[in-house]
Amino acid sequence: MFLCRMTEASRGQPESGIPPWARFDTLAICALLAVSLGAHFWRLGTPNVLIYDEHVYVDEAYKYLRGEAFFEIHPPLAILLIAASARLFGCHPWAWRIPSALIGSARTMPRLSRTFWNSAAASPPRLASRYA
Repeated sequence: MFLCRMTEASRGQPESGIPPWARFDTLAICALLAVSLGAHFWRLGTPNVLIYDEHVYVDEAYKYLRGEAFFEIHPPLAILLIAASARLFGCHPWAWRIPSALIGSARTMPRLSRTFWNSAAASPPRLASRYA
């Protein structure tokens, strides 16, 4: 009974120290996401050759697609994402880099929203408690 009254009394009020989530916050986060996507995807296909360690990951991604056996000491998530992107978009340098660009853009959002607006509503609960 006491818990119900306490919950009803605090309904609609923000937690102490955390400002309420406003429409401006949503628009600002969407704008930051658009800028982040633009920065990550701008000239994604340049240079038009394999750079740094792409020759390893792209080669192994195509081995996955062909069903060949190979030995890799790293976890396969990045290679599987490159393989899925190559399957969807074809054999192009920008297709190999799409998963990294998407993850890089998405990764900035919880941290930015928590840092700029100090709002737990913008971040998953686990991240909200981590950055408090």
